Amino acid sequence: MPWYATRVDKMIRSFKDKTSEAVSNGKAPKGFPSDLVRSAQRKLFMIDNAAELSDLKTSRQQA
Repeated sequence: MPWYATRVDKMIRSFKDKTSEAVSNGKAPKGFPSDLVRSAQRKLFMIDNAAELSDLKTSRQQA
């Protein structure tokens, strides 16, 4: 997809449970480790904004 293209649709359409949805919204639900909320939220954001599966691949140099 060209850099100037605009995507309206999102990759994540729904959540299986309320915990995942709460984490996506930046909340730390009961029973979910609060120190993992930020990294889980970042990963959900990356998934949601991917245009295609190859957008989620990382190179070894970034690790």
